[in-house]
Amino acid sequence: METIVCIPGLGGRANLFSKYKGALSEYNLEFVDVINWKKAQDDIDQMIEKHEKVIFFCNCYGMQFALRTIEKNPSKISALVVIEPYLGEFLSWRKIAIVINWCILAIMNLTDRLGIKRTKFPEVDYNWVEKQPLYLQPFYDIWHQSMTDYFEKIDDILKFELPSHVDTKTFFIFSPKGYIRDPKKRERLKNVFPNAELVELGKNSHNIMTLSYDEIATAIKNWLKLNVIK
Repeated sequence: METIVCIPGLGGRANLFSKYKGALSEYNLEFVDVINWKKAQDDIDQMIEKHEKVIFFCNCYGMQFALRTIEKNPSKISALVVIEPYLGEFLSWRKIAIVINWCILAIMNLTDRLGIKRTKFPEVDYNWVEKQPLYLQPFYDIWHQSMTDYFEKIDDILKFELPSHVDTKTFFIFSPKGYIRDPKKRERLKNVFPNAELVELGKNSHNIMTLSYDEIATAIKNWLKLNVIK
């Protein structure tokens, strides 16, 4: 049975993928929490060592972990599925954002050293957040994790650079209101990922990961059947 490694975005919680367990029942799904990003990358590296090959299933920021792993172990990854990728290098104001984020991180590191740090966090309810406007997502993510961890992930996003070339078979799923709506940016992805298929699905929202679950689960299953050798 082929293994799918599920990697969430900035929210960091693996239960984001819980609705996909039944829809992809013919695959063995394994889940990664992405709270401290360096630990998450180590967890992923250790996880794939247990398997001959794996499929990566990522949301948003989660793609960066998959790409780092593919760069180190391309033969271990049979396919990559990404819902709503987010890439800092596509932001025109990235340099300014890096400076602002560095200032926030400096404050967070200081408060950590002073012992002013939350250690208890509420349970994540994606049924609530998926129906909210996109601008509430960062506040929701921060409420469920350490602000230091959150802004360290932002720093990782802003400094990450796409590889020049990725041969892995890739399935990109975009929404009508997602981060990468510009046709020129999608064309750039095609140039980096020559073996990729790009589709636009879902309702008129960014939160297609869960709001358009049935449509997306079906598309993923069909694409895997056509493109991944069992």
